[in-house]
Amino acid sequence: MATDRLNSAITSLATPSNPDASTALSRGQARWTKPQSRTLDTTSLGPKCLCAGLWRCQTSTLQLALETVLGAPHLPFRPSMHGSVIMTDLSLLRLAVRATKEQNPATRRKLVAQLYRGFNGSADFPGFALLPDLLDLYPDMRVVLNKRRGAAEWARSADVLRFWSSWTYVLVCGLIPMCWTHWRLYREFDALARRRFGAETDIWSAGFYDVHNEWVREECRKRGREVLEWEAGDGWAPLCGFLGVEVPPEGVGVPVSNEGKEIQALKPWAVKMGLGVWAVVLGVGAVGVWTVRWWLG
Repeated sequence: MATDRLNSAITSLATPSNPDASTALSRGQARWTKPQSRTLDTTSLGPKCLCAGLWRCQTSTLQLALETVLGAPHLPFRPSMHGSVIMTDLSLLRLAVRATKEQNPATRRKLVAQLYRGFNGSADFPGFALLPDLLDLYPDMRVVLNKRRGAAEWARSADVLRFWSSWTYVLVCGLIPMCWTHWRLYREFDALARRRFGAETDIWSAGFYDVHNEWVREECRKRGREVLEWEAGDGWAPLCGFLGVEVPPEGVGVPVSNEGKEIQALKPWAVKMGLGVWAVVLGVGAVGVWTVRWWLG
């Protein structure tokens, strides 16, 4: 009985639809915490476009472009996978953890196919981590290497994500299933990067940016696949030409998403949720101890 009440309380506190929690979030922040209303394409044969650049390389901008602008009015790249999609769906998040961790190629490929079922595009994680499998599964998929202006700029920008891989985060928020799995995803990607690039790899370093980008080029080169290297300042023309869609009408700009600001603002919210769950756990524990002492006399 006590366990049921504890689980119910934890779920209530940690559910993004909780009014007290959601009112503290902006619309942009909420897309990282509230399940997204997204219709999967049951006729999809897999992603038609993979943006293989690391997180913090205009990944949210590209997801918005793929889903709302490119190829309009038909929007052939919609829906598109993105970190915000898996971070708000525990089943997808767990599947992404399994795929990132799996070292058997055949098994991992099945997991990747399951993860991307119904999606026509991809930007951000998990796509950039699972590039080889996606290339082999979807031979017609176009690959865009989305970049920032340099490695140092990327490292400064990516630092906003470091908290989510920290022991502080898991110790405070790890009782919440979504947070625990979220933390595990970062840890599994860190392990994958070390297997892929060497034990000294630091996924938050400027050097990792250059190593990853060269790896993307090499994986595509080995398979005879063309890569478009793109930055936000390049505009629509090269991206649309590469993807085979018309350039949007004049006045339709590249979507802007201040993802870094959104993620930074989520940290105190997550800590508040985590501390709330700990308060429930400790409170229930205290009641349990008092009950046992009373029963024993």
